[in-house]
Amino acid sequence: MNELEQQLSGIGVHTLEFVENHPQALARFCTGQNDLYLRVVKNKPQTPKQLLLLGLLTKAHSETLADFMQHAKSRQAMHSVFESELGEEFAECFNDVTLQDLSVVTTLWLFVQGRLNMDFSLANDHAHETAQHLSPFLKMQPDAIRSEFMQSFYQGKVLYQRDNPPRGFWQRIRNLFA
Repeated sequence: MNELEQQLSGIGVHTLEFVENHPQALARFCTGQNDLYLRVVKNKPQTPKQLLLLGLLTKAHSETLADFMQHAKSRQAMHSVFESELGEEFAECFNDVTLQDLSVVTTLWLFVQGRLNMDFSLANDHAHETAQHLSPFLKMQPDAIRSEFMQSFYQGKVLYQRDNPPRGFWQRIRNLFA
């Protein structure tokens, strides 16, 4: 386990259903991003590691989404050929690595946002945008995909609240509406 995967594990990503169901996608992400993560940690030793993870995941999400969108038409055409030649059942056996990569990066990114107690609306907007792009490939409604992504945000939020219990009465009231 490299340092990036250790850090992600330490904040609880293995509680996420998508991560548990797609360990290869997590391993691919961690292997591909570990060197950058180590450089960032070395260059910014005073910055909390969760904020460094947020920056790394923001960059990774932006790049992965751009790559996914750039090749969406050819990916859709390839999938259509598989379906017409092999049938839908066998076409589903082919793994779209870029689709998995975008899903894992989005899941991790939203989880870290929740873990940092960030604003719901920003996370929801990004989950919605990503879901719109994934919907034709997953053959699911965008809102269903968005809801699955937002589960990771909420799991992060629960862990934040567990690790940062309210200190006073007004803080508890405020947390009820956060």
